[in-house]
Amino acid sequence: MPITSGQPNPIGVAAASGSIAAGAVAAGAVVSGAILAGALADGADVTQGITTDAKSTATDGTSVSIMQVLKEISYMEQNPASRAVTGTFYQGTQPVSLASAQIASGAYATGSIGDGADVTQGAKADAKNTATDSTAITIMQVLKQISYMEQNPASRAVTGTFYQVTQPISEAAPGTRAVTNAGSFAVQVDGTSAFSVDTSVALEASSVSKASAGRLYAITGRIDSTAGTDVYYLLLMDASTLPGDGAVTDLMLPLKINHTTGEDSFFDVDLTGNDVNAGIAAGTGIVWCISTTEFTKTIAGAVASASVLYV
Repeated sequence: MPITSGQPNPIGVAAASGSIAAGAVAAGAVVSGAILAGALADGADVTQGITTDAKSTATDGTSVSIMQVLKEISYMEQNPASRAVTGTFYQGTQPVSLASAQIASGAYATGSIGDGADVTQGAKADAKNTATDSTAITIMQVLKQISYMEQNPASRAVTGTFYQVTQPISEAAPGTRAVTNAGSFAVQVDGTSAFSVDTSVALEASSVSKASAGRLYAITGRIDSTAGTDVYYLLLMDASTLPGDGAVTDLMLPLKINHTTGEDSFFDVDLTGNDVNAGIAAGTGIVWCISTTEFTKTIAGAVASASVLYV
């Protein structure tokens, strides 16, 4: 009697291991659903259970077990071979070429590209290049050329109609202009007039700085520390030679100098200014001396040195 799905085994016979000969069960003898869940114990089908079959690379008609194929797949995953990557796709680890306008405006946020990420604009060892034609050069070469020209500027012609402080201005055929005393005028000292200087070359009691009419602008000097302790007077006189002791014509009030032996005593009279009225006019000449009296001349010894500025 045939046994169908869902019916109990009326015979209750258990088959011993190896008692069913090869081919004893004909093809199609076991219908779908005839073997219930749990009827086959784990490992009952040795082909899919625990087996010691080694991996096999066979892909042709060679007879191999499922375990051999599975072990081969496991081995290849543990030891992956190099594989060619083909097709149309984009990968983060491969260079990507983009067609024109493929990236939308604003796609890169501010700061998304780190400094130096683009080597063309980052650290680049390219030297400057003067090419302005179709020669292929990098941005860095152009920038270095511009930097070089700014550091070593070439002469440039200045053209056009304009006025500049640093360029001479010419005026063609100026008309007649009236010169009046109206307004304010800055009076300039004649730039061609150079000061003359009379400077001592040793200690002295007096000096004739100028033996003719002139103008006194300054005198500076010192009474030497070797001079005796006393009150001295610097006399500036309107004379062409050194007058004798007594009354003299002074250009200005005598300068009083309290001196102590062992110390230098300095004097400085500055009469310079920024107009033609600066200084003191001398009708006869300019002479200085060191006197021990104030309003009359009593010449001291050679105790002083000085520099006189005059014209």
